[in-house]
Amino acid sequence: MGKRVLSFAIVLALMLSLLMTGCGAEDLASLAGKSDGWVASDIIGTVEAEDEFRLQDDFAAAANKDWILAHSDGRGASTFADIIISVLKNKRALLEDPSVTGKGIEEVRKYAALLEDQETRDRLGMEPVRKYIEEIGTITDTESLYAYLCDPERNPLGAAPLIIGETGQSFADPSAYMTLLRHGAVSLEDDEYFDVGLNTIEKIEVINDVITYLLEKMGYESSDIERIIAENYSMEKAIVRNSNILSDSEVRNKNYTRSDLQEAAKNYPILTYLDTWGFQDNEQYMIDIGYVNQLDQICSEGNIPEMKSYLTVRYLFATAKLMDSETLDAISEMEESKSQEENPENQSLSDEEAEEYALFEQISMHTALMAAINEAYVNRYMNPANIERLETMTKNLIEAFREVIREEEWLSQAGKDAAIEKLDAMGIHIMFPNNEYLDFSGFNIVPADQGGNLVEAYFEARKASLAAKGKMAAMPFDRSVWDPYYDQTNTLQTNAFYSPMYNGIYICAGIVDQPSFYEGITDEELYGALGVIVGHEITHGFDDGGVRYNKDGSERAWMPDEDQMAFNDRADKVSAYYSNLDLFAGAGSYGYGAVNKEAIADMGGMRLALKVAEKMPGFNYDAFFRKWALIWATQTSVESETARITGDPHPLAYLRINVTCQQFEKFYETYDIKEGDLMYLAPDKRITVW
Repeated sequence: MGKRVLSFAIVLALMLSLLMTGCGAEDLASLAGKSDGWVASDIIGTVEAEDEFRLQDDFAAAANKDWILAHSDGRGASTFADIIISVLKNKRALLEDPSVTGKGIEEVRKYAALLEDQETRDRLGMEPVRKYIEEIGTITDTESLYAYLCDPERNPLGAAPLIIGETGQSFADPSAYMTLLRHGAVSLEDDEYFDVGLNTIEKIEVINDVITYLLEKMGYESSDIERIIAENYSMEKAIVRNSNILSDSEVRNKNYTRSDLQEAAKNYPILTYLDTWGFQDNEQYMIDIGYVNQLDQICSEGNIPEMKSYLTVRYLFATAKLMDSETLDAISEMEESKSQEENPENQSLSDEEAEEYALFEQISMHTALMAAINEAYVNRYMNPANIERLETMTKNLIEAFREVIREEEWLSQAGKDAAIEKLDAMGIHIMFPNNEYLDFSGFNIVPADQGGNLVEAYFEARKASLAAKGKMAAMPFDRSVWDPYYDQTNTLQTNAFYSPMYNGIYICAGIVDQPSFYEGITDEELYGALGVIVGHEITHGFDDGGVRYNKDGSERAWMPDEDQMAFNDRADKVSAYYSNLDLFAGAGSYGYGAVNKEAIADMGGMRLALKVAEKMPGFNYDAFFRKWALIWATQTSVESETARITGDPHPLAYLRINVTCQQFEKFYETYDIKEGDLMYLAPDKRITVW
């Protein structure tokens, strides 16, 4: 909650869905025809063996040519995808290595075994969820409904019209946690219930097909199926209609205590529900209190049939992907039939790799399991001695930013003092979350040979995850803590990020792998890879989003107004530069400011790394710049590349390489770039902000 994952995680989805299209030679030639002369070298087929590129004209294509040719099988690839695959292999090795022990990893092994035991899942079919559907059938009135909602044995999903969301720093009391309470899960986006377009109609058709299929397998007659579908939508619409989507400014005024909640809820057992799931010691909550006022009405006697249908659908949807092969295949076919034309991409992973990725995604959806495998992973693969090197690198980059701040003529002295105060308070978190907070003592998955099944394991993992969240929420808030249970800061993501609300830099274990980091990596390659990446994230603390948060992570602007205006003027130059680039034939152009934050952060990260390099005798700048190019080596389809122009806030990979490098004089010196070379940009045209 409040955490902003920046920079490198967003590209993952696109890197995993790449397609080789049937471009002919003439089509590929047109992709290379840009007004500035650079080849769109991210796109499969635009770089061929006979092509010659000068570093002085197209650094991305020249530096990465060998890598591109080595990945020319048409499947699509990226350096970050290679890292992701390496992390997947390490996770699998953990599961199969009996020498890796501990309560947490044993629960992960049992869950993974149940996931992969398709024979047992096929034998059981829909039976594991049947008893939970039958429990819903015992609800007859509001009293029995409330008893059901607050019983974790009968309602292990915690399905309800009001459910527990994320936890984070309280707006009212910065020393405490607060917990987000939000309306129960619904099948559509909130606004789709009142503004139904063509896409929504198609989505509803898929949802109805899936519900119908699952209810038929449960033995329901067609008339009951139609009734349940209609009643579910009726309840979902009532839930959405009575709740509000809060704006950022409204959120800050929606902090309530337990007594506030009880008073607003009237007879609805809101505190009993919270206590049931382990939140009895969390005092601060964020909620639309007007929705809490409506809960009694939503759960009134006249709405009991609709609520029962709503709960039935919640359980069927939650467990559908845990069922037998026939059910999985049927649902997959229903979902793909409506999305095939819009999403024709093939994954860049092999079939085996894709299965591994899906397996660990299902495991990590439960934060207790995620925390357990993360603990085992960092203990096994992350050499603690490397923390010192990465910590030194990060401190060097922070010190370099301090120098940058002092040098900036556009900043007032008051602005410099405030920026340095925030920089000095910036936390450094490297690979290891605070695992001393882990507790797996109450977590027990029953394996198949002892009568367990995947559905029961799913509910057990969910309960353990929510219990862990409740324990964290009861503690004093400490922004220096890396919460091991928070999925948005999962250390096995291939990522580094800055959190404005925690004013902290995080280097995840999932990015500390070949080729970004390895034993014996040179300083030049380290700073060309992770150095620029971490510098990028530090810079995010001082972009137009970061300046809204002070050194303590509170949303209070600290930059003087005149400095903010000067910042905006500099950022406008970045907007103008990128919006005037001719990307490739048929691609269109960037909207004004579309990639500003990420482009500014790239250039800021490069400046910080180069400033550190100045203090290293004999620094090999060629190795440094080539490593930066390799980190962003990419092969993708025309469709994916085009989609990223409007759907990704980061510049295209080849632009991250070329545009970033051409802003710095040391790049010109390293490769003897002169006016007339295509990488040349006149000093007065360069666009760095920091």
